Amino acid sequence: MSTGVVSNMPPPARRSGQKRQREQTLLEEDEWTDRIEAIIQRDFFPDLPKLQNKLEWLQVGAEPQHRLTAAIALEEVH
Repeated sequence: MSTGVVSNMPPPARRSGQKRQREQTLLEEDEWTDRIEAIIQRDFFPDLPKLQNKLEWLQVGAEPQHRLTAAIALEEVH
């Protein structure tokens, strides 16, 4: 039952275990997929960018005119 009296008391303090809720944003499917893909890659496959770079150099090294450059670059990656 409300008495019509306005309280000057501040709101109750948050308990240390409570987290502040973030403002939620609705993402498009493509953006959500890109973000979750980046999170999975970061958390479960942290060496993937290095391996992709190595694969690119190996593919370049298959071309005769670029073999020496690729061999030098691969030695630096190891």
